[in-house]
Amino acid sequence: RNKKLRSILGELKMTEAVVSPPKYELENPKSVLTVRDDEIKAEKWISPEEKERLDALKAAEDERMRKLRENDSGARALMQMMGGTLKTKKDLSPLEIILEREEWMDMIPLDEMTEEQRAAVAEFERKEKELQEAQDKYRKTLHTELAKLKQEVIDNMSSFDDDLRSLHHKRFQYDTQVYCQELYCVRLQLALVQNQEDSSIKERLTQQQLEKERELDAKEHQLQEFKSKCRRHQESHNAKKEAEHQLITSFRQQREFSNVS
Repeated sequence: RNKKLRSILGELKMTEAVVSPPKYELENPKSVLTVRDDEIKAEKWISPEEKERLDALKAAEDERMRKLRENDSGARALMQMMGGTLKTKKDLSPLEIILEREEWMDMIPLDEMTEEQRAAVAEFERKEKELQEAQDKYRKTLHTELAKLKQEVIDNMSSFDDDLRSLHHKRFQYDTQVYCQELYCVRLQLALVQNQEDSSIKERLTQQQLEKERELDAKEHQLQEFKSKCRRHQESHNAKKEAEHQLITSFRQQREFSNVS
């Protein structure tokens, strides 16, 4: 459509900017490897020898193009015979048709013209009027088509922006779902790691419990032995205490008997 717009603007001889959506560099992955001239801030240094060589090449090319233009008989013939275009009269649009007014029509006054000359002038003016009407009609058609194409371009750009915005929103939705799944995977991984840590801690505590139970059994066995030893000592102590009591009682009885005697 933009090509058609430029073609119509060319036919109407109008200088008007054609709205064209810009192409961003990120749309072309290879652009990251391309360095543009405007990205280089430092001025390129050219040695005097290289500058002379480039000037000589430019001068030789200019001379070659000048000779080609001088010897281009085909271009001159095309300009002379067909007005610089390869189109036939049937292919020309009304705006491209040019009526050549013969010089004698302006040089000879109308009163001095012959009947044939007056008829030729009238025929030329009729054709000129018809051409003017055809050009006006064709120009209106081009303006209508131009406005239609402009609107179509704007509508296409708007539709593209809407589709791109919709895709952008969908991407956000899909990214959200993907990120949620990734979070679930991370939480599941953390749960597995926590389960492994809990299992390791449980195994270690179970081992410690078994060790403490064995230690407890050993201490209970030692406690029973100690209680048994204490009981034996208590019995020995009670027996000695009883024997002492009996000795004291016997000693008192003997003493009382001695006093009575």
